[in-house]
Amino acid sequence: MDDNNDAVVTESNSGEWVPLFGDWRDEVLLDSVAWALAESRKDLRREYRDELTAAIHKLELQVAELRGELKGIRDDRRSDDVVELPRAAWRRGPDVA
Repeated sequence: MDDNNDAVVTESNSGEWVPLFGDWRDEVLLDSVAWALAESRKDLRREYRDELTAAIHKLELQVAELRGELKGIRDDRRSDDVVELPRAAWRRGPDVA
């Protein structure tokens, strides 16, 4: 007798049709599927983590660049606000009100 042909096709809770043997093979099959899903999940998490890390690094570089530009703008404004007066203007004398 061929044990591989005694599976019964049954509708699952999700509405899909799945073969069930009604013995230990069902558990082995489900354990295998669960293991495969867990491994796939780990792989996907690793991929997403690598992609997110690269994206975050790119954003950090952009932020650093923008900070540098902002510092340059601030330094330019500060130098524009400074008015250099001749030394004679600092002396108090009879002409100063």
